[in-house]
Amino acid sequence: MARLMNDNLARRPGLWVVVLVASVIVAGSTAYYRWSAAQNPTPSQYSLDRNVESAAGKNAASSDSRTEAGRAQNIEQTAKPANLTPEQKRQLHDVLARAPQARRSGDDLPLTLGAAVPQQVALADLPTDASDILHGYSGDKYVMVGDQLVIVDAQARRVVALIQGIS
Repeated sequence: MARLMNDNLARRPGLWVVVLVASVIVAGSTAYYRWSAAQNPTPSQYSLDRNVESAAGKNAASSDSRTEAGRAQNIEQTAKPANLTPEQKRQLHDVLARAPQARRSGDDLPLTLGAAVPQQVALADLPTDASDILHGYSGDKYVMVGDQLVIVDAQARRVVALIQGIS
């Protein structure tokens, strides 16, 4: 096979140029993709650890963006790990245990930052005490999926935080 390929390349010198250019394009594209993925983690990369929040969702009112797509993009672009201490998680558990809860199996709920939450998904008001523990999310909604707290922007109905370990 290699001999046949070398014979074809020897008879057609222009084919070497095509092979070389194609190799450079493939190598460059692969290197750029890997570099850009490392520089800009996607929401799904953050969502893998299931402890993530959006600075835009935490601190800004949902009316700050002019479009629904703009709001989703703003939430996704400001993603960061949610660093809660075990004590804060315990406090959240205690607060949510006393509050009216919305629970889901999670099969029909998108568990990624910025994802739209369908209207048919029942949400509960996030208690003020929970907002205080989280230092934000005042006026937002939530739903529990297993031991995961999913905080949803009340107006835009977009996921703004995912916090695991709140059983």
